[in-house]
Amino acid sequence: MSINIDPSSWRRRTEGGIPYKLMEGFPKGRIADGSAEAREEIIIQESDLVDFITESHYRTVVLPGNIVSYQAARECPGFSGLYTDNIEFEPFIPGKPGDPFKQDTGAPDGTYGEFIKLSITYTPIEQGGGGGGGGGDDPTSFLDVSTDIGAESIVPEAATSDMYRVSSQKWTDPNDPQHVYAIGAMIPLKDFNVGINKLQPQTEWSVNWPHVSRDSLVVLQNRMRICSGRINSVAMSLFNGAEPGTILFMGGATRTEYVWVGADQQPPVSLSMKFIEKRVVEDGIVKGHNYTYIPDVGKFELIAKQSNAEQMEGETAAAFTARQIASRIYSYESTNLNYLWTGYNA
Repeated sequence: MSINIDPSSWRRRTEGGIPYKLMEGFPKGRIADGSAEAREEIIIQESDLVDFITESHYRTVVLPGNIVSYQAARECPGFSGLYTDNIEFEPFIPGKPGDPFKQDTGAPDGTYGEFIKLSITYTPIEQGGGGGGGGGDDPTSFLDVSTDIGAESIVPEAATSDMYRVSSQKWTDPNDPQHVYAIGAMIPLKDFNVGINKLQPQTEWSVNWPHVSRDSLVVLQNRMRICSGRINSVAMSLFNGAEPGTILFMGGATRTEYVWVGADQQPPVSLSMKFIEKRVVEDGIVKGHNYTYIPDVGKFELIAKQSNAEQMEGETAAAFTARQIASRIYSYESTNLNYLWTGYNA
């Protein structure tokens, strides 16, 4: 086995500029139906170990201007879609100890080896590998999004003269004993106070953000306070292009993750956020959270409070109407909910 120990001649570099040497016989891997794995053994300088591990695993960072960005896990060189899952390390020179964490500061020169051998396993995200490709502030590269699609029962709709009940048994009209209905007959609903079930479609969205650093969490929690109880003012690509007014941010929760992140850092947290989508389409119009079902009309109508402003002297009727519309207060205020995971302004 021939290994060039001169790091200045090593051609390979990580994205962070750490030089490394690929061991002979690697990379290795396997590809099966629905799973894949790749393995490398490399040599790095002992002093680069902590930086290499930090660069290899995904995490969030706060950039100037309180922009929360995302550092994706290190991708397997040449094999797109596989990311660092596990790193094992040991001294490269057999029989010689290593001191990559600089614990023995008084050791004589030559006591410890200069190089560390790493065994790295790469897997897809689904198998435990960390983080999606790309990083940056593209939410699709690091957020785990799940949905629960259903419907919500709302204010009952009053029965109308064109509604009937289907008889489940032979039934005699008590007001007209001569009128006997057979099983399956359509019987008019004479009592219009009977409530008819009315459902509206509803989708619950869960957004999970793993490995959020503590400094990032402070920024994100402030954003969550601003956005809580508000609906989206712009379309949301993360939710398949959900139209403005259809997504309501309900809040979130955090959980501390006890993972190794370096001796000088606090444990990260896992952040989850909850959203409710209300999307009703009537007459070609998409109606969201500020629309309420009105039984008398039989449709969803926009509900708002109107100010008691009076038309000012010299103000045209059109200008007065525009000012009234602008002063309307709706049930839910709107804001750019993309602000929760990007550098956008609210």
